[in-house]
Order: sequence, then structure tokens, then C-alpha cells
Amino acid sequence: MKIADKLMNRFWLISLIVFVGFLFFMSCKRNQSPLDSELEEITNIEVAYQKWQGNKSSSYQIEQRFICFCISPAGRWIRVTVKDNEIEAALDLETSSVYSTEIFDKLYTIEEAFQQIRNFEERNPATLEIEYDPRYGYPKRINFDGSTGIADDEFTLEMRSFKK
Repeated sequence: MKIADKLMNRFWLISLIVFVGFLFFMSCKRNQSPLDSELEEITNIEVAYQKWQGNKSSSYQIEQRFICFCISPAGRWIRVTVKDNEIEAALDLETSSVYSTEIFDKLYTIEEAFQQIRNFEERNPATLEIEYDPRYGYPKRINFDGSTGIADDEFTLEMRSFKK
């Protein structure tokens, strides 16, 4: 009887281990980190703006550049420091030059970038492509072309490296 009891106990123990292992295996999503479910692609401005607002970030740094037929600093990555939703400083990342406050009106806070997207939407453009940061919701890339028949009205704003 003792041998039968030992075998029965081993059977139940092995069965329990296999069952728990099976449950663990089935609960895991393959090739997906724990944060991936939170980092789904955002395609709607309202969803992106809500996510951005949820971060409660009025002071931060962000790098940005413009790709357009416009005046300097087009094409250059600039680190913009924002405090209380106002641009406080701008640094050219290529030359390490600090920009004067005169250039600030050509740069964007994230709030201003969202407003620019809304302004572009109202103009019914030929092209308006927006990519949002999946973690924070800010616009990572805004690609605008007002009209296919007008030269040099294209505008692209790229943002990266957000830091609170």
C-alpha cells in the first residue's frame, strides 16, 4: 500500500506542476513585452491629446526639427526646454549654440503642435500625416502639404527624445 500511495502522490504532484506550467504558458503573450499593450499605435488626435494630458507635463525637454522651404533653423535638431507650457530655452544640437528668444516663435511646445494639427485639419489639406508617440501621446511627426498645386507649402515637424 505504501508504494501505491507514493506513486499516487507523485502522480498528483507531477500533474499539478504540468497544469500550473500549462496555465503560465497560456497566459503569456509571445513576442510582447509587458509594456507593449500600453504602447499601441495612436491614430486619432483626441486619443493622443488625452494621453498627453494624462501625463500632466507642462515642463519638459523635447528635440524637434522642421523640414520645409522656410527660414533657419529648418533641418536642424533643436532641444527645446519648456517650463509651464512656455519655451524657456533652445539649443542647436549640431553646433551647441543657444538660440535667442527671437527664434522661440518658430518653435513649438507640444500643446502648440496639437493646435497646429487642428489648424491644418481645418484647411482640408492634400496631405496630413501624423505619427504620435505611443507612450506619451505627443505628435512625433507632422507631415503637411496644403495643396498639390502649390510649390513649397509642404511642412514637416519631427519631435523626439521627450524628457520630463
